[in-house]
Amino acid sequence: MVIYARLYYWLDVDFFVRTLRSFTDEARNVDNVADDDELLEAALSLYTDEFLAGFHVPGVPAFEEWVLVQREHLRCLAIHGLGVLADRRLQRGDIQTGLRATRRLLALEPWYESAIWHAPSGELLNTLAARGPYAGMKIKGAAGLSMAQREALIALGASGK
Repeated sequence: MVIYARLYYWLDVDFFVRTLRSFTDEARNVDNVADDDELLEAALSLYTDEFLAGFHVPGVPAFEEWVLVQREHLRCLAIHGLGVLADRRLQRGDIQTGLRATRRLLALEPWYESAIWHAPSGELLNTLAARGPYAGMKIKGAAGLSMAQREALIALGASGK
């Protein structure tokens, strides 16, 4: 399909990809762009399911392969964007948005353990720990907490206490 470039159009996938690419480390270092968390959230809100979920063209393996590649590319962009959003919001003290981004990240990639403490200092857990029964405890990673303790901290953050 060819879209005449001079015609105005808005394509959700195009907006998603362009926006998320602007939040890569390389783009930020070169262009000093991507300071707009609302723009990042708007782009991430477009990622609600796999690309062309449920759509198949039987007997056309080249199309199926292309769709698979596109799905993985968009999924990787979403994972990266959610990590960036969670980091930024937690650094600014916006625990609720940071937790929402972390939950979405874990829904996309359940084994993405660093989503729990993706900042090198374990920022999410340390932020939550400072507000709860583990106040004053500096958490450095998985060795510092049992699964039950991590879940309790996340629940504490979700409750807003």
